[in-house]
Amino acid sequence: MKRRHPKGFSLIEALIALVVMALCVIPLTFLMTKTVRAPQESWEQTMAVLKAQELMDQIRATPWADLGGWNGHTDVSDSFTRQVTVRFVALEDVAGVWTIGHSLNPTRTRQVIIRVTGLGVKNKTLTTLYTNTE
Repeated sequence: MKRRHPKGFSLIEALIALVVMALCVIPLTFLMTKTVRAPQESWEQTMAVLKAQELMDQIRATPWADLGGWNGHTDVSDSFTRQVTVRFVALEDVAGVWTIGHSLNPTRTRQVIIRVTGLGVKNKTLTTLYTNTE
């Protein structure tokens, strides 16, 4: 009696090979898309910070008495939305570390917060403190 030796692959073997290949290719595809996207995300983050710094420079040129006029300011610059919050704060020395706190007389220091969103940027925040030296 002759024994038959099939040549080729069975359907199950082909499906298993396909699944193994897919398990190898899918992560590589994900990695490639992240690698291609990374420079764009970096550019967007850099542009967001530059837009925040640009607005902060304008605010720095504002006299102390007029800083409150920036509170609530929102504008759009090159597809980036910039929002400004200005509030009075008090600086407190807590165990040798200066922190922002609440005091009965917080009139000498203002905190300026600029939030930038847009394009691929979820939220970039630039914060600075201004103290009235007058």
